[in-house]
Amino acid sequence: MEPNQDPNTTKLAAKAAEVKQQFKEKAIQAKAKELDLSYVNLLTMPLNPDIVGVIPKEEAEAARVAPFFLSGKKLRIAVIEPDEKVQALVEKLR
Repeated sequence: MEPNQDPNTTKLAAKAAEVKQQFKEKAIQAKAKELDLSYVNLLTMPLNPDIVGVIPKEEAEAARVAPFFLSGKKLRIAVIEPDEKVQALVEKLR
């Protein structure tokens, strides 16, 4: 906090950011449901760093995906937007 900043203003700004994030998450959940996809909040899920290497970094960045769960031959990935790049990557991984 800056020396002359009101603590109540800081708390209010933090609460506003929290509420904004909650609205954003609700919109993402609704879009996932609309697309018949599961919603996962990666901020609340422990990630296994060993899984990250399953998809080459360049490909994951290009498709904007992140692998977050692997069990046997089943891989779950988080996507920002399920588009053609994601579909191509999924087909390649099959």
